[in-house]
Amino acid sequence: MRFFDLHCDTLYRAVTENKTLNENFYKPQKNSFSQGVLFEGDELPPFQLSFDRGKKYCPWIQCMAVWIPDDVTDDYGKKLFDKAYLKLKKECEENHMTVCRDFSDLKSVAENKKHGVIFTLENGRLIKNIDDLTALKNCGVNMITLTWNGENSLGSGVKAERDSGLTPLGKDVIREMNRLGIVVDVSHSSDKLFYEAAQISTAPIAASHSNSRKITDNPRNITDEQFKIICQKDGVVGLNFCRSFLNYNPEKSVIEDILRHTEHFLSLGGENHLCIGSDFDGTDMPKGITGIESMENLYELFLKHNYSERLVSKLFFENAYNFFENFDI
Repeated sequence: MRFFDLHCDTLYRAVTENKTLNENFYKPQKNSFSQGVLFEGDELPPFQLSFDRGKKYCPWIQCMAVWIPDDVTDDYGKKLFDKAYLKLKKECEENHMTVCRDFSDLKSVAENKKHGVIFTLENGRLIKNIDDLTALKNCGVNMITLTWNGENSLGSGVKAERDSGLTPLGKDVIREMNRLGIVVDVSHSSDKLFYEAAQISTAPIAASHSNSRKITDNPRNITDEQFKIICQKDGVVGLNFCRSFLNYNPEKSVIEDILRHTEHFLSLGGENHLCIGSDFDGTDMPKGITGIESMENLYELFLKHNYSERLVSKLFFENAYNFFENFDI
């Protein structure tokens, strides 16, 4: 099975929790308390994604984001980015994962059935001037989520106190991202920022991990109109496995909810634009998904619901792969 995932937060967790991107089990101290469960020396569950478990898919291409929280200092954010960059580079080398800096790297991974990573930045708050983009590109960053939930130097996130859209710098940054071949990611954007970004960008745009607001009325999801605009611009949308984005009642969210959002997006003409944007290690999973090892089950679930092999292949790999062919990443 081929697998291409537009978003995960495993890199951020590995950096901030001082763990690896490989098989990341660890033993807590006796009687430690973690995630509401009392453990007595047993191994805790691993992250939702690891290199070892992902390598069952050939080829496998994983977008790995370094998330910069809204509430940290600029100095901390820069140090966090630098640590993530060095960790990703080092551990990819150790685990024979290709850091894909351009499409030729992606093509090599795909054709040789290998495993690759695309380095991405979630929250453009580190960008204070246009030159910062060149520095990020030189580090291999090939997709940037413009905002997180709040307001930053580029514009308004989905939960900002006021929706002021893009700042003047944000508009210039999008133009420079187009020039450098960095994907503009509008997940987490406010509605006004979304429309302004879509109008300014001359390159296809992505909503790397967003579901349908029509199916689940959550502001982090996108509207039908927004989805159609992304499709018209030859962009992509990654299906997010976050329980509260999948279902009005997160506690009742199940793997089948992913199909509900998929079917709606497909009804809007999304066959060539819909992808996977799991959000592994950034959120709680619905019942039926434990992590990347569950992707075969999801793939089979689509087939059992009479999705053609061709269509499922598009959702799980081809659409994302074809999208990045638009960029000299």
